[in-house]
Amino acid sequence: LKSAKSYGESILIIPGCEITRNPITIGHYNALFTTDNNTIYDPDPMQALRNAKKQGALITHNHPGWSRKSCDMTEFEIQAYGEGLIDGVEIMNGFWFYPKTMQRCVENNLYMLGCTDIHAQTNIYRHNGCFRTMTLIFAKENTLKAIRKAMEKRMTLAYSAGNIAGDAKLLQDFFKASVSCKFLSRNKKGAVYALTNSTSIGYKLRIGKRVLELPAFETITISVSKDKEGNDKDVEFYVANMWEVGYNNPKITF
Repeated sequence: LKSAKSYGESILIIPGCEITRNPITIGHYNALFTTDNNTIYDPDPMQALRNAKKQGALITHNHPGWSRKSCDMTEFEIQAYGEGLIDGVEIMNGFWFYPKTMQRCVENNLYMLGCTDIHAQTNIYRHNGCFRTMTLIFAKENTLKAIRKAMEKRMTLAYSAGNIAGDAKLLQDFFKASVSCKFLSRNKKGAVYALTNSTSIGYKLRIGKRVLELPAFETITISVSKDKEGNDKDVEFYVANMWEVGYNNPKITF
């Protein structure tokens, strides 16, 4: 905390601790927004989760498929979720993606996170040509209170290796806040539009069998043919590197 304060307002530390046991039978968890980590530990991992919740922590279920053959819930997890001890799930961990857990998040009103879980230098991401895995939290300000409120409202998206996953509407809103569509010209076949990406994240647009690249901070043009009656059609495509529940790509309409 002292080191973070030396950087001013650019770094905000969320206090927390990890509750870790056998990854196959019990799993790994993070308690966030804790007030006293010394009172959380208990030999019984379920009681440790209860202790964290008692002091108002939010608990994330980390990498639910790590060291396992599937993301199916164990008896311990069924009980922990059943008691309301889990608030969110790490659906992306490093270069791993657990799409099956997204349905679980929607059904239980849980936030979705993407985390590095890095145990070394983060230049591994740069060497692979992408940003580090991260969570996009749509908070009104950079404070603990605002960030917690955004997480409780499930205003989060997970990012990993150029892919973004999360709530369907939030993906739609994020894309339309990132990319603008402008009419350029019209011809006998249809109309031409410009799509401008104002973010540092590139997008892949799937139109029929074609996939178009919309790089970061660049503009591309697309042609949209008229319908059978000769009328202009909407600009429609799927964002191939965005993922919603069901392992589906969101459909965007301008």
